[in-house]
Amino acid sequence: MMPGKHAIAYLIFSACSAFLGMAGAWAGLSAGQTESSSPEIRLKAAQRLYLTFTCLSAAIAIRIVLVPVWFAMLQGMLPTIPGAICLTGVHQAGAPFSWVASVLKVALPPLYAAWVLLGLIDHNLVEQPLLPLRRYLLGPIAVIIIVEAVLDTAFLLNIDPAPVTCCLPPGAASVPLTKAAPGLPILSGGNAALLCAALALLLVMANRAPLPHSIAWLPAVPAVLLPPAALYTLLARNTPLPLPDYFIRVPDHHCLFCALQASPAAAGSLLLFLVAAAATLAQAAARVILPARVGSIRARSFTAAIGRMAILSATLGAVLILVSAR
Repeated sequence: MMPGKHAIAYLIFSACSAFLGMAGAWAGLSAGQTESSSPEIRLKAAQRLYLTFTCLSAAIAIRIVLVPVWFAMLQGMLPTIPGAICLTGVHQAGAPFSWVASVLKVALPPLYAAWVLLGLIDHNLVEQPLLPLRRYLLGPIAVIIIVEAVLDTAFLLNIDPAPVTCCLPPGAASVPLTKAAPGLPILSGGNAALLCAALALLLVMANRAPLPHSIAWLPAVPAVLLPPAALYTLLARNTPLPLPDYFIRVPDHHCLFCALQASPAAAGSLLLFLVAAAATLAQAAARVILPARVGSIRARSFTAAIGRMAILSATLGAVLILVSAR
């Protein structure tokens, strides 16, 4: 099936992000190979590094903006795919590229944002001690951006117009979601929400505590666990089947996309937890690499502001996930 005009526009922006990623990687590798004491050569290397981070930051911004556009585009494809009544059907028509691309759309933005925040912290330091880490991550980030663009193209050019199975039979499309169904025997939806709140509290406490330099990475642990815990809570509270059957009886359950639409509070908590994860990862990396004595007041103030953003996002996310679990 040929992509529509909205899909073509999406592919153009996706290709732009891939081009910027390749340009940034090329400029960064060229700068990394330049070693000379000549002031002119050092100036050119600094200019290439500036071009590198500018290109990659622009590519990252495009990828993050394309996340909501991606899911809105998939929603708009529903009338064109026989048997599809929600995004599960659209993904079935483009499997396996669609599923991999959608997972990356959720998992990668926190990593992208953390890399950009590290750059903002580093720009406030004369020594730029975070530069080696940023350059080390340069290649993987550029490759990931290109892989994302390739997956988008593969999905949009290989959609099968044949009838698909969806998460509910067509006659049951209007059946409301139930919140009374059990989740896993040990960790039901309500208990999973309490676990999310406990992880958020742990993140806040670890962020505020004066941790030794050797365990400065500790706040990143609950930050990384919060988004998958929120997804588990959403599924456990909003699926009419126990979660063990969720992955077995595919045609008879409400999918994650239906659950997100039915619970705006849970969807908002997931978004806030992703923001908290990005901010915490950047702050933890800065704390691990930067000795306490290094850094300007402005840099320390900016790092503290990132920490406050993580605390606020985690706290609001915990409140929303508890509200959605009522």
